[in-house]
Amino acid sequence: MTTPTSTGFEVKTHFNLVLIVKADMEEQADELLEKHKTWVQKTHGTWGLILYSATKNKEVSEPLDQTSDPTGRVIYSLNEMYATSEGLEKHWKEAAASSGFFEDFIALSRPRATRWL
Repeated sequence: MTTPTSTGFEVKTHFNLVLIVKADMEEQADELLEKHKTWVQKTHGTWGLILYSATKNKEVSEPLDQTSDPTGRVIYSLNEMYATSEGLEKHWKEAAASSGFFEDFIALSRPRATRWL
């Protein structure tokens, strides 16, 4: 017998990416995440994707005080949840092989442009 969990999703495979970009790269990051979302919608139907969420917020100097001074950067958070690890493995394999935007994520990750958490 399994013990109930708080959400029921603890045994699922999660991936979360936090990307922080300089303000002058915001449009490029927006376009990339929109392109990624479209690719996910077209391809992930049989991969066991349970949840896809992309969020964006202006970074502020005091994260718990949204009225504090802006840093001039934008924070993106991308979360994907799969029924099994095979779904995420398929995602990585297909993204590297055929999506065309994989290199764009790499370019956005350059130290001059972003910070990864």
